[in-house]
Amino acid sequence: MGACGDSKLPGEIVRLLAARADGVPLFIEESTRMALDLGVGAEGRDAASTLRIAVPATIQDLLMARLDRLASAKPVAQLGGTIGREFSFALLQAVLAHESSPVQIGDLAAQLARLVDSGLLIEKGEPPDTSYSFKHALVRDAAYQSLWERDRKKLHRARP
Repeated sequence: MGACGDSKLPGEIVRLLAARADGVPLFIEESTRMALDLGVGAEGRDAASTLRIAVPATIQDLLMARLDRLASAKPVAQLGGTIGREFSFALLQAVLAHESSPVQIGDLAAQLARLVDSGLLIEKGEPPDTSYSFKHALVRDAAYQSLWERDRKKLHRARP
């Protein structure tokens, strides 16, 4: 399934997104997902204006905006980004349980599911051996770089 899933975007929007992407597949996929999240192309909205204003023009800004829109799941992405491109559910739990962990997450499984549903994480395996990977190294980098340096240092110390 592509970035649009079962949704359809008007031809004008597809052309605008393709022009912005300049041939970069990750950019076209993520900007398409963001456009759909924002309801670009819905009836009664000036789709081109909404797209130009609401969808960031750089891949780094776009990935940061996508993470920000996931609010309560963002700290999970940040934690995963601190561990690396791939990480297990068990390792996330262990880091969160560490006394020096600056991150508090209520329902880890639900937040991971939000990240998987958003397309930013890929899930592999079945519980209790579930592991996750960022769909692209740039997604991992955006999550990691969005952490305060002090929290990043604490998380590195919290690794079991």
